[in-house]
Amino acid sequence: SALFFAVDATLVKYGLCLLRNAWGKPPPAPHLVSLLAGLMGSVGLLIERQSRRVELVYYVLPQVCIN
Repeated sequence: SALFFAVDATLVKYGLCLLRNAWGKPPPAPHLVSLLAGLMGSVGLLIERQSRRVELVYYVLPQVCIN
């Protein structure tokens, strides 16, 4: 689980930076950048055991809805 959180945080931060710099100007839909970065971070679920994935989704989903 610690590896998942490390990969998730790293990919989300990298995704935000990469996507914001790729546009070169303020993005047309700022929430779209956050959504795409979150999807990049979800790749971290693939390194977890399948039985743990549902528990991690229950943890991450409310945080996504708040932001």
